[in-house]
Amino acid sequence: MFMDWIIDEDVQRFLEWGIEGEHYIYNDSGRIERTQEQRILQSAHPDNDILGRYLRNLMPKLQGTYSDGNPTDHNESPEEYFAALNDYDKVLFTKLGIQTQSGLMRSEVLERPVFYSFRTMDMDEETPEYQTIRRLEALRVRYLPRMIGARADRFDRFWDEYANAVSAVDQQPVFDFINEQIAAREAAFSR
Repeated sequence: MFMDWIIDEDVQRFLEWGIEGEHYIYNDSGRIERTQEQRILQSAHPDNDILGRYLRNLMPKLQGTYSDGNPTDHNESPEEYFAALNDYDKVLFTKLGIQTQSGLMRSEVLERPVFYSFRTMDMDEETPEYQTIRRLEALRVRYLPRMIGARADRFDRFWDEYANAVSAVDQQPVFDFINEQIAAREAAFSR
C-alpha cells in the first residue's frame, strides 16, 4: 500500500516540487513556476531535504510528465532550466528563441523511409561489396591519421593521395548492393 501511495501523482508532485503556493505556483499557462527564492529553498543542499528528495530518488517514481503536462522532474522543466542559466546564455538562448539545449535540435519527428537504416543491411563477407567496404576502410585507417596530424603545408598532399586512392576503388558493387536492398525492403514493407 505504501508503494501505491508513494507513486501517486499528488505525492510525487509534493516530493519533487513541494507545496503549491509555498514552493511553486502555476502560471497563467498552467506551467509550474518557481521564484529564485523558491529555487534556493529547494536546492539540493545536504541539510535541506525539505521535500523528501532522497526518498523520491530511492523509491519508484513517475518520470516524464504529470497528467497536467508539467514535468515530473524540475530539471526537465524548460522554464527551470532557463532560469538556472547565466546571463550570457540567457541572452543567447533568447535570441535563438529556445529555453533548453535540446531546443537546438529538430523538434518534428522525421518520417523515415522503409529501407532506413543502411546500417542494418547485412553484407556477406565473401561478396564484392564487402571487399569494397574493407578496402575503403583500410584507406581511411591509412590516410585519416596522416591528414589529421599533418602540418598545414602537407595536408593537401595527403588529401590528394587519399582522394585518388578512393577514386581508384570500384565502388559500384556497394551502390548495387544498397539499391538492391532498398528495392527489396520497399517491396516487402511498402503498402
